[in-house]
Amino acid sequence: MGRLKPDILVRRAGRVVAVIDAKNKRLVNTQERPQGVDRGDLYQLVSYLARFAPQGTAPGALVYPRDPDQHSLSTAESHDPWCSAVGNTVRFVRLALDPADAVTQLSDEEALPRGS
Repeated sequence: MGRLKPDILVRRAGRVVAVIDAKNKRLVNTQERPQGVDRGDLYQLVSYLARFAPQGTAPGALVYPRDPDQHSLSTAESHDPWCSAVGNTVRFVRLALDPADAVTQLSDEEALPRGS
């Protein structure tokens, strides 16, 4: 499978507890992406989860930039979290672009997946 490398791989005591991949596109429903998520991006995250958490032991997330003008949720977000066949949860998150705002967002809500 080559060298699959997610953008963020969170480990605790050597064990993978979260797999996160950042995207530089809007999370919005379109004709090409009726659920808001690019199918290739979802396959990519599932491939990462299959490699790093094959027994469903870690959650994953696709993280998108937050657009302050976008007020409606995509279909993917409204059905969040999704679940893989082996039990990994998959989240879809829009994160603030400003670093201070992103830290506040992550502190104020359960935005990203948390491993057990």
